[in-house]
Amino acid sequence: MSIRFKLTILAIVSFCLIVTASIYIYYQNSQKNKELVISKYKVAIKELMPLIVDEINLDKKLKELNLIKSTKSTKKAIYTLPITFGKIKVTSDYKLYINYLDKSIWLYDNSLDFIKVENRLFLLFVSILFLIVGAILFVAFRILKPLTTISQAISSYQDNNFKLRLGSFKDKELSDIATGFNKMATKIEEDMKQKDEFLRYIGHELKTPLAKIKFAIEKRDFKTINQSTNEIDEYIKQLLFLEFIKTKELKKDRFSINELIVASLNMLSLDEDRVDIKISKNFEIVGDLETLKVALKNLIDNAYKYATSYPIKILVEENEIKVVNYGTKIENFNTLLIPFKHKSHKGHGLGVSIVNMIVQKHKFKFDYEYTNGLNIFSIKFV
Repeated sequence: MSIRFKLTILAIVSFCLIVTASIYIYYQNSQKNKELVISKYKVAIKELMPLIVDEINLDKKLKELNLIKSTKSTKKAIYTLPITFGKIKVTSDYKLYINYLDKSIWLYDNSLDFIKVENRLFLLFVSILFLIVGAILFVAFRILKPLTTISQAISSYQDNNFKLRLGSFKDKELSDIATGFNKMATKIEEDMKQKDEFLRYIGHELKTPLAKIKFAIEKRDFKTINQSTNEIDEYIKQLLFLEFIKTKELKKDRFSINELIVASLNMLSLDEDRVDIKISKNFEIVGDLETLKVALKNLIDNAYKYATSYPIKILVEENEIKVVNYGTKIENFNTLLIPFKHKSHKGHGLGVSIVNMIVQKHKFKFDYEYTNGLNIFSIKFV
């Protein structure tokens, strides 16, 4: 059996493995998204059912839940729930159908569009992976000597040994392949770790409020149910925004720092006597107002929540804004910048990481310092 024939068999096997792995990962991801959608709609159903025949209050509640009325779906149902005087179902295109007392309505949550983006990114990743493997095999056909080493590396990856790296080769072309392989391996290893952390974090974060809801249902404690539902809703919104900001294309406009502060404060409900704003110099910013106001809102909200005394201060200097509060020093601040690395007793620990991601995407500078009992967060717009 010739080496070329063996390489041909290896090429066929490699591509089949990629296809199989891609199908498996896509299936697992689809199941995860399906569970997420169903759980989110279950929460929405509980709030919508009492209002289904009340058009005015129903529209208000739909707006509050970020749901829009949609057209009828012809896709198969992935979840059905028969109820007295009607039925409920969720279709595979993630639309919610409610039929109750001869009242029928189709709904859709626009925030679920991230699933479509996620699927496109996955297909892009698989395509790139095909191209990379194809390039490696093409070179292997021409250069047979190091084929065994490369083949062993790929085989090792089939056993989920993501720590394996190729050594250097004398030929430049082979060295380039080894470098590319190692970079890809590092990226995959990091992605796998992030995915595991992500899943563990979600499971941990949802466990407590879901347990509260289950207990509250038994006790008919609607206040606790509402609080826990809001907590889950806020957590999901933060997760969706975190994924959204990763792929969002910034829409840059010119606006003043005053506009940014007003837009951020409008997103919060704070006691005005507990916030002190001092603007030494008004200046203009070129950036995406929608994301930057979220970043500043998060800083103000954190400063307000964790202050040991008031007021908190918002200080504007030349090309810089500072959010200052009295409080304890933040140890290991860098862990706050990494999603899912930090958990606070007053939140989910995603606020500062979202700030850092938005600021980095704008290529601005985000700093923290602790001086004389003051926590000082600053954004430099240069």
